[in-house]
Amino acid sequence: MARYSQEFKKSIVRKCLLPDSPGVHRISEETGIYVNTLYNWLRKFREDAELGAGTDGSERSILEKQELLLEAAKVSQDELGVWLRERGVHEEQLNPNPAQ
Repeated sequence: MARYSQEFKKSIVRKCLLPDSPGVHRISEETGIYVNTLYNWLRKFREDAELGAGTDGSERSILEKQELLLEAAKVSQDELGVWLRERGVHEEQLNPNPAQ
C-alpha cells in the first residue's frame, strides 16, 4: 500500500512548482519527506504530463497548469478576461490552492 495518496503527492508537486515556491529542500524540511522522494515525484508528474497521462481533455496536465499560472501572472487585471477566454480557462482554475 502506498504511503502517500496521489492527491497528497499532487498537492506537494503543485507547491514545488509555484513561482513563489520555498523550494524542494524547504518543503522537504516542512513535510519530513526526503528530498530525493520529492524529486522523484516531480520527475514522475512531469513525465506523466508530457505523455498526457491522467488528462481526459477537461483536466490540464501539471505542466500546462504551471505554464498558465506563470503566463497569467504577467497579464494585467484589465486584460485577464480576454486572456482567460482565449485559452479556455476559468479564473478559479488558476487558483493553486482550491477550496476543498
